[in-house]
Order: sequence, then structure tokens, then C-alpha cells
Amino acid sequence: MDQMQKEKIAYQRFTLIAPALNKTHGYTTNAEYFRNISTLPVTCPVTGRKKIYSARTYIYWLHRYNLFGMDGLLPGDRKDQGLFRALTPEIQARIDEILKKYPRIPNTQIRKRLKEEGMCDDSLSQSTIDRYIRASHHEKKIPLIHEGKDRKAFEFEYSNECWQADTTFLQEINDRPVCLMLIIDDASRMIVGYGFFHNDNAENFLTVFKSAVSTHGVPKKLYMDNGAPYANHQLEMISADLGTQIAHTPVRDGAAKGKIERLNRTVKQAWLSQTDWMSFECLEDVENSFRLYLYPEYINKPHSSLVDDHGKMLTPRERFCQDSKLIRLLPLEKVDEIFTIRYERKVRTDSTVQINKIKYEVPSELMNEKVQVYMEPTDHEKAWVQDPFTKKRIPIRQVNKVENSRAPRKQRMKYPSASSQNGRT
Repeated sequence: MDQMQKEKIAYQRFTLIAPALNKTHGYTTNAEYFRNISTLPVTCPVTGRKKIYSARTYIYWLHRYNLFGMDGLLPGDRKDQGLFRALTPEIQARIDEILKKYPRIPNTQIRKRLKEEGMCDDSLSQSTIDRYIRASHHEKKIPLIHEGKDRKAFEFEYSNECWQADTTFLQEINDRPVCLMLIIDDASRMIVGYGFFHNDNAENFLTVFKSAVSTHGVPKKLYMDNGAPYANHQLEMISADLGTQIAHTPVRDGAAKGKIERLNRTVKQAWLSQTDWMSFECLEDVENSFRLYLYPEYINKPHSSLVDDHGKMLTPRERFCQDSKLIRLLPLEKVDEIFTIRYERKVRTDSTVQINKIKYEVPSELMNEKVQVYMEPTDHEKAWVQDPFTKKRIPIRQVNKVENSRAPRKQRMKYPSASSQNGRT
């Protein structure tokens, strides 16, 4: 019972003894007044339960008030405080077992598990479990400190007005770290893109970003931190082609993008804390497990921050679909064309360009010319070179030296160099 509840009970006791204190009850003596009201039930302002008090109890309250004032009417603490009568030893042992296996599991998930296992029903309150865990020193929460920061809660009005992106590191598989890249829509809390990778780099984020744009449309703004995956020239050029503005949080201020940070915490508490990580052998296993959590437990579950005009909580999917008419979708061919990494290379005399230690064969007519090379972020087999004269993209492939040893040679046609005058051959 907190202090406010105690004060409500104390005030009710005062209203009962006040007529005796001020001699306004109309009876000959206070004892006669107390004997009269002792036959009437009194409803507790905290629990709502009705109880009949004896005349001696009212006399005791009056005596306490005369000695200590309102403090004398405050109810005392329970004598069994610190004990957990609603928790049997079996339930306590099961809670300890769950916490030992999943140290970061939320308390609400512990109660859910106990109910699923048939160890308790709805009569076991969440507060009882919380008090037991706090008393057992299993839960240690460190509050965030935002010294010198001007924090304001914000939310964009429509879906796809702003996406927030971030990377959170999980555990290791085969001694290699695993990171989760997430993109969330600010207005609807919809997870529009995600991916599991061993490396936190720009190419992997472009893969997630491309998937999000292909499926959920083009955002007006990207809000991210200043890490290398989110602050690079390739992302700037792709975002410019999409018409998407890039905004970065202040340096070392991840709390500025609170929604994606809170989502990272939710994922770790609701999914990772209850996952047997040792059963995963590859990233595909991790993604399959995450997908089973994502759709029923997050995207299609009512979100406490998403409430319509009638007070009904909405799911992230429902909220995102409310603005379906405002979403700008691009043809997949256009998305493929935009989401390519760009390199500038000079064609060698053997009609090749080299990117990431891989040689690509280009038309011999472009020998010694500076060209723009476009490549899929994750599929190095798909690459194109832009003709500096016609501005068309020409597919290129990796060099096969053995095949070239058998290929007949042809006379190279000399094109005008890019620096030559227009119309001159």
C-alpha cells in the first residue's frame, strides 16, 4: 500500500471521529455516538470492501488523533510484509529457474509462462511477481540519464514521413558476431525492414533499405545515427535519387531516436531473452525464429502508443495502412536501378575494371576511358557500366580468363574520348 492510499484511509477515519472531536454528533456522550455508528458498515476507499468496526476501535482512533494528529490515523504496514503467500515454493522455484536461464526476460513474460504451464491463473497478480523478483535481487534497472539534453516527445503525422534506422548487436554464431539492422516507421511503429548480418556495414544496410522501399514505399526522411553504415556517399546518392532527406542524430546521442532504441530493447526482451541461441547454426535459422515473433507478436499486436479517435488501440499494420493513399511506391525495375553502388574507374588496356579485387570485363571501345560502374550491393554478379557517350547502362561480367583465351579478337573501333570536342571523330 502506497502513501496516498494510506492517507485516503486516514482521512476516512478522521471523518468518522470528527463529530466526536467537535461535539457535533448530537449524542449525550462520545461513547454513545460510537456505539451507534459501530452497527453501520464502512467501505474501504482503497479496496472497496465493507467492514464493521467496534466502538472501542473508534475510541482508539480518537485517542491516536489527539496524540499524533493525522499521522496517528495512518494504517500500519502489514506484519507479513516481505512474505509471498500467493507464491507457492514451486512457483518461486520456477521463477528462479526462468530467470537463471533467461536473465533479461521481462516480468510480464514470466507471468505469461507460468499461466501457460498451468502453475497459476489470473488470480496471481503481476505486482506479486514483481515484488518477489525485486526482493530476490534479480532485477536491476539502470535509469537513462539525459543531462543537458532538451528532450521533446515527437511523432510524425503520417506513415512514411520518417523512418528511423539502427543496428543492435546480438550474440555470436560460430565465433562471428550477429547484428540486427532495423528500420521502423515513426508514425505507425511498423517494422518496414530488417536483416541479420555478420558485419555492420553500408552494403548490408542498403540491402535492408532496398527491401523496405520495395515493399513499403519511399520515405520522405531517414533518421539515423552517425555510424559508417548510415553516413556514406553511396547512401546519400541513392537517397537523393529517391527524394529522401537524410537526418542524423547528434554525435553519441542514441536516445534522440528513442522509438528505434525502444524497439531494440523490446526485441531483446520479448524475443532474444526467450530464444535458445545455441540451437542456431546460421543466420537463416536466426531470421526464421525472428519472423515467428515479428508477425504475431509485434506487427499484428495492438500497440499502446497507437490509439484512434475512439480510444481503440491499433496494431502497427493497421496504423500504417491508414495512410495507404499517401504511400509512394516505385516499380521494382526503378528500385533496382536506383539501389546500385556507384564506382568511378578507368578502363585498363585489357578492357577491364577492378572493384573490390574483382575484375570485370567491359566493351573494348571504352579502353582508357573513365566510366561509372554500378553494382548490386550484395550480388557482385550483377554489374553495369555507363557508356560515357550514350549514358546507357551496359551489363558487364566478371573476367573469365580461360574463356577469353579461346575467344577470337576483333579490331577495336576508336571512340572519341570524353574530353574531345563534340562531333569530332
